[in-house]
Amino acid sequence: MIILKFIRGMCKKSQLKRNYSYTKNKLLNDLLYTMPKESNVTLKHIKYKEGKTELPLPGEIYLQVLGNGSTGCPKSLFLFSDFNRYLFNCGEGTQRLATEHRVKLSRLEHLFFTHRSWENIGGLPGMILTIKDIGVPKVVIHGPPGVQKLFVMTKGFMVTHNIEIEKRNYLDEPFVDNMMTVKYVPLFGATRSTTESASSDEEVPVEDYYAHLKKKTSQGDRGETTREQSGKRQRIEPELEPDRDIAVAFICKPHDRRGQLDFAKCVDYKVPPGPLLGELKNGKDVTLKDGSLVRSRDVTAPDQPGRVFIVIECPTEDFLESLLESPGFAPYQSAGEAEKDRAAVIIHMTSAKVFRHPLYQEWMKRFDSSTEHLVLNDSNTDVCSTRIFRLQAQLNLLHSDVFPLLPQQQQQLADSKNTERVLLTTNGNSNTKSSPVSAVTDVEKSCVNQNILSNSAEGAVVSLDVNDVRIIQGKAMLKYHLRPLHGIDSSACLTIDNEKYITEATASEEVKEKLSQLKTILSTKVSDQNVQLMDEDLSVSSKELECEQLHLANSVLTSDSSYPDIVFLGTGSCVPNKVRNVSSILLHLSPDNCLLLDCGEGTYGQLCRFYGSEVNDVLRKLSAIFVSHLHADHHLGLVQLLKKRRQVNCGKELHPVYVVSPHQLLYFLRPYSRKVEPIMDDFVQIPNRNLLKDSEQRTDSCEALLAHLGLSQFETVEVRHCPHAFGCVITHNEGWKIVYSGDTRPCDALVRAGTDCDILIHEATMEDDLVIEADKKAHSTTSQALEVGRQMQAKFVILNHFSQRYAKVPLFSKEFTSNVGVSFDNMRVRPKDLPVLALFPDVLRSMFADHYEEMEEKRSRRKIRKEYEQEIKVKHRKKN
Repeated sequence: MIILKFIRGMCKKSQLKRNYSYTKNKLLNDLLYTMPKESNVTLKHIKYKEGKTELPLPGEIYLQVLGNGSTGCPKSLFLFSDFNRYLFNCGEGTQRLATEHRVKLSRLEHLFFTHRSWENIGGLPGMILTIKDIGVPKVVIHGPPGVQKLFVMTKGFMVTHNIEIEKRNYLDEPFVDNMMTVKYVPLFGATRSTTESASSDEEVPVEDYYAHLKKKTSQGDRGETTREQSGKRQRIEPELEPDRDIAVAFICKPHDRRGQLDFAKCVDYKVPPGPLLGELKNGKDVTLKDGSLVRSRDVTAPDQPGRVFIVIECPTEDFLESLLESPGFAPYQSAGEAEKDRAAVIIHMTSAKVFRHPLYQEWMKRFDSSTEHLVLNDSNTDVCSTRIFRLQAQLNLLHSDVFPLLPQQQQQLADSKNTERVLLTTNGNSNTKSSPVSAVTDVEKSCVNQNILSNSAEGAVVSLDVNDVRIIQGKAMLKYHLRPLHGIDSSACLTIDNEKYITEATASEEVKEKLSQLKTILSTKVSDQNVQLMDEDLSVSSKELECEQLHLANSVLTSDSSYPDIVFLGTGSCVPNKVRNVSSILLHLSPDNCLLLDCGEGTYGQLCRFYGSEVNDVLRKLSAIFVSHLHADHHLGLVQLLKKRRQVNCGKELHPVYVVSPHQLLYFLRPYSRKVEPIMDDFVQIPNRNLLKDSEQRTDSCEALLAHLGLSQFETVEVRHCPHAFGCVITHNEGWKIVYSGDTRPCDALVRAGTDCDILIHEATMEDDLVIEADKKAHSTTSQALEVGRQMQAKFVILNHFSQRYAKVPLFSKEFTSNVGVSFDNMRVRPKDLPVLALFPDVLRSMFADHYEEMEEKRSRRKIRKEYEQEIKVKHRKKN
């Protein structure tokens, strides 16, 4: 079996270089095709744990900021050691950031939550599903009561039968493992209402929304849930329901590590090789044969003490009294008895409003002046991701209206220009004492003198206030070393560099030439029929562009139409990716109304990145949210969006948003509202079935929805995906018609309902040669989506919901005609932009040539493999 594994591994490497690897050696191919496949692979570090009774003490320990809590970003912190990963809070977008920054989630087994608000737990369902698929067998949830109830509420759309979830409560004994000891310190807030605390759990009907993905395998395999597994999946340990809201602070102390044995000193003391060395290393004094005593401290380096760090959140001002009165922090403050137990750093996940409160500041001053305070909250402004901005800067080269620079990119450009002006003024005036650059350097020098790593302080946002409280403003990827070094490392912190991104995209002369040709076409009147792109197979001539504009004009929409105004916020499927978030599309219907089509995890963050300071205005205009079906990647952003919309109300009357969704979504929202935080008053639900054509269940809310949105029709259509999956057809009072497919196989009912639509937004999850896989997963291929558009006689088709294997661009074909476009995150499309979308594929293929060639190579290898497998099957039939 070991030999087979080696052969398979070598062949995988060979496949990366040769497309003909399946045909070069027939005997080897026969062996590979018939060999047994590995199943239930155990992760390496899990094997290590299973094989040893105790893991060694880690030699390296550091904290790293993943999300700094800035607007639209989670506040999440990773703790790294040689063997373990620990995560503190997991808001929406945490998994996406972990993917971008290459954090190995396979080692994540402990998650700590300071409070059970959605800002902290919104990313937990997606994170659990991901680490379950990786192969992590068990996770431990640490935190206040109620966090684990999330798995009861979401059991309709979360399949967790292959992972064990253990809950540790704040009343439990301190948590101890090979790396550290964690003490729980509860903080108590306002008294909860009697009905909220005393109500019993609502019975949630369990319906498997992923049944269409399961294979008919033997009982107990990964693809099928046995009765025993099903019972285990649904069993959640009961936990107390306190009368008061609870937050939990975590006081973490890594174990002291013995100093290393100095072999040179052992030789000086004439210690012979053998077991005596081990005793000295373990701290024991030994007596040699000649009677001389060798003390362990004389031949070992000093012990490395574990530096204490505290993670705390004070959710509201109601918790401040409990914070000040809690005795749990006293041993780690200035008055603590042991100096080694004083806190080295406190990570504050407290909101900026509470953080600035005098009582909270008083609590901070109780700690020693050497204690540093790392702030992760909404006062931060730095970005947590750069991949989003990188792609946007590159796509902006194609069309600045369709792919506008995001507000933070625009601010960065403005700041760069202002800095240049200041430097020019400074260099031209000899009387100027210092520039902003030198001022920052002075602050950093003062920080270096405060035990911050001198070789990495550059770029850290650190300040010293008048009360000598050492504040560190959180930045994504900022590290705080606990062992062996101590202090801040900001070398990996993120910055937006538009010039660098553009240079990367235009490194090829071919890209420069095609961008120039594209700009020529866009700047040429459509009557000029002589300008064409270089590649005749995929290009769109200006004559075709002219015809397409006429085509759109005949379909009500003209280049002068301001609406619909479509902003694509999430265009990927299944899980968030570095550049494609999960499903969400914002449809502006008028200056005062907009509608959201699906609401995957991180939708609010995408809105913040696209609209910047104007996001609150958008939330006020948000009148309805359509949820196509109950897969997690289509609705896990809903709770956050409802909360944020309520907060921007500013005390004024704001009509509850209409949520058009499967009725079964209430099985999650109702218990969440009752057990965690109230949200039921923020929306009015309209079941998707009530909007089916000729439905007898149309209510007054359905008519109110149409009147509020200015629509003549909002029709839902049952599509071919999972139970309770719907597409929708939206017709505006001005006559234009948009169809949104949601997730589906090609669907005749959708074709009939959407006939003669102006814009069809259809999922195209898979490429054409993966049609079998697409059918198994109830999705469409690119060609299938385009065929639906032709049958529907759609005036324009925008392909959407791509598998994350097509992170940058999908594979194009000759079927991408002049009325076909491809969606990207942060893409804005208005009627005048539709004909322009058809001009992009040729440039995109060149701009992302490496990615495109890799996809083509994979397609070629799949084709060769399929041909060879078919050949093998034919041979076996002949033998039999």
